Amino acid sequence: MSAVVVLYKVKAMHGLTKNAYNDMLEILRDMLPDGNTLPDSLYSTKKLQKTSDLGYEKIDACVNYCCLFWKDLEHMDTNSKCDASRWKTNECTNKIHKGISTKVLRYFPIVPKLKRMFRSPEKIEQLLWHSNHKSQDGKETFG
Repeated sequence: MSAVVVLYKVKAMHGLTKNAYNDMLEILRDMLPDGNTLPDSLYSTKKLQKTSDLGYEKIDACVNYCCLFWKDLEHMDTNSKCDASRWKTNECTNKIHKGISTKVLRYFPIVPKLKRMFRSPEKIEQLLWHSNHKSQDGKETFG
């Protein structure tokens, strides 16, 4: 699952198209041994993310990055700071497409990720190693 999250992050950071992402998955699947569980498409990746506890919340954002249409601004159609529309506009007809946001922030809550990290006793031991193994001389030791 962590590989899927990293690959999806790369897709988002570099603005990969659906086809580019699918091609990258195909190359990686060819490199991995038979029977691997890496998704075969962007659709499968999104489906996997929704079924896991790593769901995300979509929050509309201003095209100028100055505010989020969230909480008290959730029902606004324009940004009060820069007067930018929340919705995409057809460049030819100047028609506003309500429901299609200009920018979307995907918020991944940290609590489900922390719960998943602390499920495994081995992982708990690794995460707590420094607090449980303090050295007497004040120097850090790794074991």
